[in-house]
Amino acid sequence: MSALFLAIKNIFNGVLAVFMLIPILITMGDAGDPNTPVETYPESTNPYITEYLDPDIAAHRSGAGLAPQNTLMAFENILANSETLGVDTLEFDVQITKDGELVLLHDLTYDGTTNAEELFGRKNVTPSSITLEEAQKLNLGENFKGNGDYPYRGLRGDDIPYNLRVVTCDEIIDYVEANSNGRKYNYCIEIKSISINSYKAVDKLYSVITERNLQDRVIWSTFAPDTSAYMKMKYPGISRTADAIEAIQFYFYFRMNLDLQDVSPSYAALQIPYGSSALDNIINLGTREMLNYAHKNDIAVQYWTINDADEVKLLAENGSVITYDGGVFAWPAPSYTRVSSDYGNRMHPTLGVVKFHNGIDLAAPSGSKILAAYNGKVVASDYNGSMGNYVMIDHGNDLYTIYMHASALYVSRGDTVVKGQHIAAVGSTGRSTGPHLHFGVRLNGSYVSPWNYLSQ
Repeated sequence: MSALFLAIKNIFNGVLAVFMLIPILITMGDAGDPNTPVETYPESTNPYITEYLDPDIAAHRSGAGLAPQNTLMAFENILANSETLGVDTLEFDVQITKDGELVLLHDLTYDGTTNAEELFGRKNVTPSSITLEEAQKLNLGENFKGNGDYPYRGLRGDDIPYNLRVVTCDEIIDYVEANSNGRKYNYCIEIKSISINSYKAVDKLYSVITERNLQDRVIWSTFAPDTSAYMKMKYPGISRTADAIEAIQFYFYFRMNLDLQDVSPSYAALQIPYGSSALDNIINLGTREMLNYAHKNDIAVQYWTINDADEVKLLAENGSVITYDGGVFAWPAPSYTRVSSDYGNRMHPTLGVVKFHNGIDLAAPSGSKILAAYNGKVVASDYNGSMGNYVMIDHGNDLYTIYMHASALYVSRGDTVVKGQHIAAVGSTGRSTGPHLHFGVRLNGSYVSPWNYLSQ
């Protein structure tokens, strides 16, 4: 593309963006109607649109708040704590080096996260200005702050561990694939290189993806319209997210109640901010109406950066959700692991006959916490002569969990809950010989072993 053509195109995109911003400014502040029903579209072929409840969880910048971002150390932390973190998608950023290697970096330069200025004697050190060998001399943990301290600051030379050095995209993917214990993570990879380097980065990333046959598990993204156009033109078989102009266009069509198919959107998902931007005080991007409109047009909605349980719950209720994805359940009686009666045939403690026990009994003091094993919707919170006070949660895919004999219930029918939420207190109500939690799991209408879903 010539420089003149690019300049004209950028001017056109700028004018278009201003035009489309007018209705956004007019309608901003609309909080949406919480009584709007969530609409589902079973005919959807978009793998990133999923069924109601249980949001897909992504580790943004490979879990930047827990370890230095976009480092091997960060990925090691995610895999080592996969059951606790519940991560489904690994999100990270890539750029091309001077010698054509694809490395992980979010910022446009190494200045903010490393000792680049000290090492190279200048500012604005970009990946495209140095080789991979030169980049691997940097300390990616230099400015990481954890617990009020900088634990990796000052590491130089051989003292820098390999998991804090610059790594390539193919190294990271190979590491995850080899160490995820059979779990198939999805990848969300953003091209951060700019201008002609972004095209080189796209070409290189396409090779990395296709050589590992990961086309169905990768969605790539960029906010740059020219890079997005290159992706769409050259590699239409890889799912991508909307660029900045497409995202504004989407919102314009939504606000004007226009038919988005008139512009034939070719992106699979929107990636937009929620809860972490000043924009939230102006425009609500998490309404049911907007999510319904997106799903009607076969477009998934992915938010960054959501770390608050209440925001996860709100967005789940509004439809930015997936079904039960095979994740491990949280232990429903924290700190109490003794199983007083296991799943299967047993001598019933009050009836005195051999009877099938359809769950597991966890011995715990009266009043201790009962937690939701997974995200879902409460379909029952009631009393039964046998079960006592009980809660039943629908997790999607005809999978339910039941929590019996509680002394107190803290959720009501219709509530949306998240994994690990305090929903009840242990008790001995109903047919019971002492304080305990009876935890059961139903799949397709029948009780199944809870051990299929719990980490033993």
